[in-house]
Order: sequence, then structure tokens, then C-alpha cells
Amino acid sequence: MSKNKELVIKYAPRVALGLGVAVVSYGVARKLGLFGKKDKKKDILEKASNAIKKYPNATLKLDDFYSMADAINEAFKSVDFTGTDEQAVYDELRRLNTQDDWRVLQITYGERKKGFPDWLSKPKGLKASIIDESD
Repeated sequence: MSKNKELVIKYAPRVALGLGVAVVSYGVARKLGLFGKKDKKKDILEKASNAIKKYPNATLKLDDFYSMADAINEAFKSVDFTGTDEQAVYDELRRLNTQDDWRVLQITYGERKKGFPDWLSKPKGLKASIIDESD
């Protein structure tokens, strides 16, 4: 019995520390958005599909809206820290043909974070991001 007690006393702090590190690591990973990225794309596509049904004058396809939203988001992120790639944003927005296209694009864009690193930025919608970046 004393041998078991000695083992528990010896290894309990190590096990507790390991579990604590695992829990904290999991929480940090969730906060950084490292889990559920595949589901996020599926959710975005579902929202965009519903928006296309809601707005019958939308002229573009689901994949077009998704690629436009991603291209605009990447233009806002600016890899080399020189600012937003405004030309890329304008090029994507010129593809819109109707007001319904604009509405569906906003829904497809959703609430995204901009900047580097992403977890420091507050999520914004497309219109707010464009206004913020045009200053």
C-alpha cells in the first residue's frame, strides 16, 4: 500500500502539470482559431447559398462570391505591411453587376478579422472594412 502511495505522491504533480499545459494549449489554439477551419468554409458557403436564393437578381455564382470575399480579405491583410492593395479590392468590386450581388458579397464576406496577427484584430463586415481601409 505504501508503494502505491509513494507513486501517487511522486507522479501526481507531473500529471497535473501535464494536464494543465494541455488544457491551456487547447484554449489558446481555440482562441487563435486553429480548430474548425473546414467547418467555417462550409458555413460561409451555406450562408452565401441562402443569400443567393434570397436575392434573385444576383448574377454571379457561389464560387465567385467566395473567391471575391477571400481576395478582398487578402488585399486588406497586406503581406508586406505597405497597406491595403486597393487595386485588388477595386478589381474585385468591379465584378459586381447588381445591388443583389453587393448584398450577397457582404454576406459571403461575413465578419472577418484583418491585420497581423489575426487574433489581435476585431472582426468587421465588408462595408466597415472598406471604410476603415479607405482612410
